[in-house]
Amino acid sequence: VELLSSEQREHWQAQAAQLARDEQHWQATQASLQGQWQTRQAVQAAALIEQRMDAWSETFRTQFGQALDFGMGLHAGRVALGQVGYEDTTTFSAVGEVVNTASRLQDHSKVVGARLVLSLDAARLAGVADALGMPEEVQVRGRSQPLQVLHVKQPSQLWGAPLGA
Repeated sequence: VELLSSEQREHWQAQAAQLARDEQHWQATQASLQGQWQTRQAVQAAALIEQRMDAWSETFRTQFGQALDFGMGLHAGRVALGQVGYEDTTTFSAVGEVVNTASRLQDHSKVVGARLVLSLDAARLAGVADALGMPEEVQVRGRSQPLQVLHVKQPSQLWGAPLGA
């Protein structure tokens, strides 16, 4: 006994296919929103790290007569996360092209004298690109194409709340 005609079966198959496309779109949207939130959190973290490092540097200067300086790099994308190592000597780590690029951007922060260098992609994802001026194109070791980057001299001036607030 056939319960559905061929027309009805085609209709329900089309409906199921549309639902699958809608679910994929929803999942992609959720991943994009999560990526935006995470990148905004990373920008905020850069500001807080700067505040804490500045406080520590002042203590270091008082005790040892030498200030500390530092730089950060931020790029966005997919990474592999997990425990790396063997037996008792494991650590939680992130690996991948994004991690390598962020490391290269951190190196570039020393060259340009900025506390934070972030890729234009990361800045756009975080919603801060327009506030940071014109990007610079740099050749990043390990990448075949140049990367558009933005420099932030003092992240805490843009995004940091006072510590303890």
